[in-house]
Amino acid sequence: MAGDGDIANTSTRITNSLSLRRHSLSTKSMSILSGSFRSLSYQYRTGSECHIEVVSNAGADWKKSAPRNYFFRLLKLNAPEWPYIIMGIVVSILSRIILPTFAIIMSNLIKVFYSSNYATMERRTKEYAFIFIGTGTYSVIAYLIHHYFFNIMGEALTTRIRRRMLAAILRN
Repeated sequence: MAGDGDIANTSTRITNSLSLRRHSLSTKSMSILSGSFRSLSYQYRTGSECHIEVVSNAGADWKKSAPRNYFFRLLKLNAPEWPYIIMGIVVSILSRIILPTFAIIMSNLIKVFYSSNYATMERRTKEYAFIFIGTGTYSVIAYLIHHYFFNIMGEALTTRIRRRMLAAILRN
């Protein structure tokens, strides 16, 4: 029976060892987290269950809200690129027609397979293959143009904002 007592003591030591490891791991984790936040409070309880609650007060520091009408100010900054914006919007609308077009073509293609005449089925399948190729080509071109116009607009706006930020920094 002396062996049963040893097993119980070993079990207790393992349990205590595990709870200490959990506690030290929690403490290390919290110290890593506390270094990454400006204002951080945490609570933890040890015992049979380890519970950690992290409360970040980082959002409380942001009392200054965004300036009013900032969206319209950005549009004004992007005024020289309005032709690119208009073209980008038009091409974007035209490129959004692609998915419904693919759906319609696919549904018509499925109907072809119910044809009883093999020659008609083969001819219609080839027609739809060329339609898919054409639609895919249209899709690639439309998306390239769409991204081209919006990239021009975005790069110009980013450059203007960076210059204004640099000017503001150099003034202060």
